[in-house]
Amino acid sequence: MLWLCMQFPKLPLEVLTRAQAENSPPQVVVETQLVVEHNLAAAQYGIVNGLSIATACGLCADLQLLKRDTQREQLQLQRLAQWGYSFSPVVSLQPAKPVCNGENTAAHLYLELSGCLKANGGLKALIERLRSELELMGIDSIMGLSHSPSAAHLLSQLAEHRQWLLQTCIPPSPQQWKQWISLAPSKLLDCDNKTISKLYACGLKRVRQLLAIPLSEVDSRFGRSFVDYLARLNGSRRDSVCHYQPTAQFNSELFFPNPLNSSEQLLFPVGRLLRELYSQLQRRQLYTQKLHWQLDFGQGNTNKLSIEISTLQLELQRLIALTKLRLENLPLKHPVQSISLNCNQLVPLKEELAGNDLFGSDNQAHRSQQLLDKLKGRLGRQAISGVALKEG
Repeated sequence: MLWLCMQFPKLPLEVLTRAQAENSPPQVVVETQLVVEHNLAAAQYGIVNGLSIATACGLCADLQLLKRDTQREQLQLQRLAQWGYSFSPVVSLQPAKPVCNGENTAAHLYLELSGCLKANGGLKALIERLRSELELMGIDSIMGLSHSPSAAHLLSQLAEHRQWLLQTCIPPSPQQWKQWISLAPSKLLDCDNKTISKLYACGLKRVRQLLAIPLSEVDSRFGRSFVDYLARLNGSRRDSVCHYQPTAQFNSELFFPNPLNSSEQLLFPVGRLLRELYSQLQRRQLYTQKLHWQLDFGQGNTNKLSIEISTLQLELQRLIALTKLRLENLPLKHPVQSISLNCNQLVPLKEELAGNDLFGSDNQAHRSQQLLDKLKGRLGRQAISGVALKEG
């Protein structure tokens, strides 16, 4: 088994701001009167996670406070699991734990890679593609690779392992991951702060010191659940996780802390959402013939758009152009707070069609269908009902 852990430490901030440009103003996400995440602009004022709101505002008078939205985080984690499933058939998601004593545990995904390395061009190519697509989605991540989910989660927090993962072309040997785990600080173990403090009080600052103690003594000091965790960590006990079961749907959303006032401003977020959809359709060999867009103006006020696609042959620029045509004719009476894209009927390609170039083939019938779709987008479906294009 070969497990990859991808942690998303900035997800509380990204679900609220990933539609913004990089030069955004100082912003922090707050929960229970504490800063749980901050952006780069806020860090330049000395703001760090765990500060009180009053202290953070004292450091930066123009600081923008964003209330944490755990529901949006959970939905985004499910979308990331759907994305991860397009690389590996075995995916598990772990939501972030509630904030406790200023500590915030990041949400993360587990992908089992042993059966899909060859199909994705090897370990290095797969890791680079995962990083590249996460960057395009505006999602920051840290990664760890090992024989079990628990070990991969621990190593994702180890700087030496992350540096190795950037350069390696082959999976780690048992000797490598055992050495990394043994040298890891005890504070990186997946347990509560009380247990960590107790470990340090006993002088157990490295995992290797802990593994050298008889399990009976560890049990008496720290409990049976901690012994089970160590057994999963060193590979002597199976580390089972709940597998994610994907649905044949796509759903993604971009939220705007500063609402948008014009349809032209929506083109960048529209392009980002369509790129996410297109990459998943390609890898999973699915197609859709209807895009459902929803503009949320707040206070329950929404506007929905549906765009039909007349052919199975999909092109990213075509999807963007069709959506742009609809947005150009849409007056915005209120500022847009979020935009979401949903495709609730993703259909597997039939075997007889799978060999064809369904993502961008260039033929006369395809160009005809493109023209029909553009006419529908500009004039409406009823305006061209019964219209057909004649060859030549």
